[in-house]
Amino acid sequence: MEQYKEQFVSDAEGAARAAVKRLTRAIERRLVETTINAPDWNTLYVARMARDLLWEDERSIDLNGFVTVSQTLVDLFSTKDATPNFCSVRRHLLEYYSLLQSTRLTNSVLSSLPLPETLSPTHPTPLPSRLLTLSILVRDTLAALIRLPFFLLPLILHLPVYVMGRLAAGLSEHEEETQAQNKVVIGLLLLMLIYPAAFWALWAVLSFTSYGALVAALTLQTRHRSVACPRGRVGTQTLGPLPLCALPIYHPSNTTRESMDQARINPPDLPAQATEPPVVLKRKRPASRHIMRHVLRARGEAVRALASFFAALEDAGENKHVVASAHLATRFGWVNDEVNVNIQGQSQGPVDAEPEVQGFRRAREVISFLRSRGAKIATLEREIEGGWAGALVSEEDRTPAESEAGEGEEDDIVWVPSEVPSQDGIM
Repeated sequence: MEQYKEQFVSDAEGAARAAVKRLTRAIERRLVETTINAPDWNTLYVARMARDLLWEDERSIDLNGFVTVSQTLVDLFSTKDATPNFCSVRRHLLEYYSLLQSTRLTNSVLSSLPLPETLSPTHPTPLPSRLLTLSILVRDTLAALIRLPFFLLPLILHLPVYVMGRLAAGLSEHEEETQAQNKVVIGLLLLMLIYPAAFWALWAVLSFTSYGALVAALTLQTRHRSVACPRGRVGTQTLGPLPLCALPIYHPSNTTRESMDQARINPPDLPAQATEPPVVLKRKRPASRHIMRHVLRARGEAVRALASFFAALEDAGENKHVVASAHLATRFGWVNDEVNVNIQGQSQGPVDAEPEVQGFRRAREVISFLRSRGAKIATLEREIEGGWAGALVSEEDRTPAESEAGEGEEDDIVWVPSEVPSQDGIM
């Protein structure tokens, strides 16, 4: 801070203004380096889905490198000319992400349900078998019942936080930042009341002794798997699953900052006399168990698409490069020629130059970086060997020209069935 302080108290005209701008840019630069930044929501969703597929265990990523890994994937999927099948890969990942959000499941939970080699979008094979899902259901139910007595006290203690956090998140359906903010605020306020009360209650019950409390491990993960197993069992046994044409209602509305900013810039013309809008009832969605087969097939297609994406990057050669954030390009790649933007006061005074750079990284270096952080790229390739390679047929394998047709500007993403050829503007 000394350099900014000296310039701020300088007697030169405009020095204070320039010092404040330099400090503001330094703070902004540090915030960018410690957060995940994407050009749009779809790119963020695609990167998040790719991260979940590459690291099936949610806790296997080192927290010290979590932001760097996530930003690397965001930059990778911000390079529109990365591979010939770039648009198709994004679309498959977005489809899978959409269905996971609709069913309130995670990829780590589904990864515990093995996908058989007979999985194919064109064959009505039960996925997975009834005996397998039933055995996993019984196993996880027994494991949950064994851990339940140990987890009962923490569950009762934190139940108000879980319930109120869920209700607070429901106040803002389409804005993830607001949902997270509501959960944090409500959760912290309740915990600030619950923990002191629990501390004094335990202190009084234990009479100031040194007895400890037992905490059940992996209870939350067991609960998620216990919920997923009956859904998968019922979904695979249901006669006449939900047809693909009915799936567009499962995709969440894509409210982005760009659309909200555009609405503020160009507000709609108001009518001369305001009238009460008609009441529109919210359409009730079918039960999520009816789309479990589609979720499992979407997972298979997303895995195959992501594996082909990284294979194409490796085959592109040493000269292939992708877009990178400035701070990551400085560490792992290079930046192009700097363009200085002069910032000065209203009158003649100190002049400060802010460089604007565009960063790049080599594609193979990015793949090596992800592998060094634990990405299971080789596992992706093995999962689609044998029957997978011939069973899953996607759009880019049928007509290569169709996958290139969507490289223009993106529109709102909607569900695109696997059997229907892709259209322009849909990824």
